[in-house]
Amino acid sequence: MIRKIYRLLPAVMAVFALAACNNAMEVDDGYGCIGVSMDRDVTLETKADGYPELGDDYEVTIVIYEGDEVVVKPTTEMYGALKEARYKVPTGTYRVVASTGTNQAAAWDSPFYCGEDEVTVYADRDNMADIICTFANVKVTVSFDEVFDMYFTSYQVHVDNGMGEGLTFSSDLNTLDREGYFSVTGTLTWKLTLVNNDGDTYVMSDTISDVKARQHYPLVFKLSEEEPEQVGDAVFKVAVDDSINEKEYNPVLDFSEKGDMSVETSGFDNTNVINVPQGDLNTKTITKKVEDGVSSFLVGVDRWYELVNAAPATLDALEAMGIDAESVNPGATEVTIDITRYIASLSLGAYVLNVSAYDMKGQASVSEFNFNIMSNVEADVVSVKAYADAAVFEGKWFADQRPSGIGFEYAPMADTTSWIKVEQSALVFDDQSKRYTAVVAMEPSTAYTFRPYTDNEKYLRKMDYKTPVAFTVTSVAPWAEFAVIKGTWNTMNQPESLSFVLAGGASERTYAASRPVFEGNAFAADICGIDPNTTYTLSAVKSSTSMTSFNEVFMTEGNGVIYNLSFDDWYQDGNVWYPYAQGASVPTWDSANKAAATFVGSSTTPGEGADAYSGRSARLESKYAVIAFAAGNLYTGKFGGINGKGATLEWGVPFSSRPVALKGYYKYSPKVINRADSGMDSYKGKMDRAQITMCLAEGWTAPFPINTTEGKFVDFSGSDIMAFGRLESDVEYTDFQEFVIPLEYRDNAAVPSYVVISAAASYLGDYFTGGEGSVLVVDEFSFIYDVAELTDEQAAKVNYR
Repeated sequence: MIRKIYRLLPAVMAVFALAACNNAMEVDDGYGCIGVSMDRDVTLETKADGYPELGDDYEVTIVIYEGDEVVVKPTTEMYGALKEARYKVPTGTYRVVASTGTNQAAAWDSPFYCGEDEVTVYADRDNMADIICTFANVKVTVSFDEVFDMYFTSYQVHVDNGMGEGLTFSSDLNTLDREGYFSVTGTLTWKLTLVNNDGDTYVMSDTISDVKARQHYPLVFKLSEEEPEQVGDAVFKVAVDDSINEKEYNPVLDFSEKGDMSVETSGFDNTNVINVPQGDLNTKTITKKVEDGVSSFLVGVDRWYELVNAAPATLDALEAMGIDAESVNPGATEVTIDITRYIASLSLGAYVLNVSAYDMKGQASVSEFNFNIMSNVEADVVSVKAYADAAVFEGKWFADQRPSGIGFEYAPMADTTSWIKVEQSALVFDDQSKRYTAVVAMEPSTAYTFRPYTDNEKYLRKMDYKTPVAFTVTSVAPWAEFAVIKGTWNTMNQPESLSFVLAGGASERTYAASRPVFEGNAFAADICGIDPNTTYTLSAVKSSTSMTSFNEVFMTEGNGVIYNLSFDDWYQDGNVWYPYAQGASVPTWDSANKAAATFVGSSTTPGEGADAYSGRSARLESKYAVIAFAAGNLYTGKFGGINGKGATLEWGVPFSSRPVALKGYYKYSPKVINRADSGMDSYKGKMDRAQITMCLAEGWTAPFPINTTEGKFVDFSGSDIMAFGRLESDVEYTDFQEFVIPLEYRDNAAVPSYVVISAAASYLGDYFTGGEGSVLVVDEFSFIYDVAELTDEQAAKVNYR
């Protein structure tokens, strides 16, 4: 029984209405709109079956041209949405092209439809264009009588249109039931290949001419009704129905009687590996003799080329490669190709050329020729891998046996009269690949040449090279008290250590690399312990085995401070304490004492004795101030004024340096949260927390205006915050604890304009929530400018590299 084949109608898709613009679209003078709607036309042109109608979710591509210029680029719409589409264009005459699918040389299950029409667009009337989108490909399907399974282990049909690899309908590949679509070239060539149960192969082919778009070619293959006398012997009737005409082939395939098929070569011996000197122009031919005549003759190089009834383009392609051949008539008993120019054109290396012939009874003869293009000398250079301190030579030989006395020699380019032989003990041979290598110590940044030699040949081809410098510096990023050096290492092995030589002022000093990181052949490391505001020259990068000199000049940044980081300066005005000396020109620090003092006195006061780490400290206590909860607080900036139950503040002071961390001392006595503003009741009963925050802001030209009543605060996640760090804890400490808060840089190339430091005894104080009596004491703040003072974990948070 033959598998059913559905024939494809010319899938006629569309009537496009190019309508005037609707009222929803405003059109300027001199413009009109093209609207699109679609209908279907299912008239038939061939005997193929009708193709299913398109669904609303089918994609349609529309392009509008004015002459050859695209005025509306390809726009894809769903078929069901086309009635809503509008294209605004100036008045004029246009060509509207519609298509679905992609016009590929050959593709599975991908039909392509296309159509166009011309329309003149006016601004004051409907603009209509009718487009019939028709099937623009050729469709091919294949079916086999299921009796084939009884007599053949494999059966397939390869179809191509001369533009590429084509498609293979195969029982082995499960592609028999698929639909193949081809762009129209005027011809289709099919090749039937059968392998019977005895392993014998039969090939039959034909070319269909006058192939046009909108046609379906169902290739139907079936056995005749005559029963074969035995498995492997069969009489076939092959019917080809192309919907335009029908052809029948009645070949008698007798696998038991095979004519002689042989191959002869001239100019070379057909051995497993055919060694040919490079550029050899001695005549070389391959001849196939086929007693029963050829039905197919193929030459395989980059792809298969068919010589039976060969097209001129096929012969031209072979001729361009250097293979001289002629078109072969079916039934020819001898075919010769000349490969002289092809072999002579090949560079050194291994190449495979195949020649396959099929006779008129289906017998196959496949010949594979393995050519090894070899040098006309005993040995040659292959490559050199140059490092700063070494070079890896690679060479090769060509004969089956390694040449006697083979080795390497090298010389500095400055003195090529002094050749140095590589010790034989340093050579490593691979007889299978005919390669040999050597690793040789070298001087950095030096030009050399090397060459192979043998006992018979002393002056073979040379290869020049230059060793690189041991290290390359790609960037120097200075901070205040350290610099980040990035570069590459070019030695054969990764350096075990790195150090940098810096000249600064009148002295020169070597600094061991801090936190070196190696990734591939790149490195990054820190030079720590250098001075701020100083010009340095990086004069060398060193390892235990290599050194490279440099002249990289850079200047470190300043290590700025702000006033009263020690919190020793205070003065009192009535019951209000201020964290700066009376009369200070730039106070720097402030608190919300003015807002709370009327009700509960100052919440932020100087600490002394046991409440100070050194001198005086800042003691922050959270209190309830009758109308609202007031957290003990301290911040850079100044108090603005009372605003309802809250206040306005100005946060931040000018600052342009880049510390990597904030250091200081604190102790804390937390209380359970017992005061909560509206919406914050869920925090009641939880332990209060101390909070210390620092950030650097980029681009601020004034302090940030805080309004606690309106809930207006600094957004620490904002793009203007270039670095941020915070400590938050509910742990009680009765003695002072040292803290280090790393600043996480989100942009380590930016320059800050303001710094904000704040401390609070209750971390939710901005929301009038906390524990009455929570006390935070802070003292001796300082900025850290050298990453060497941080732990590895802290340094990683800074993101300074």
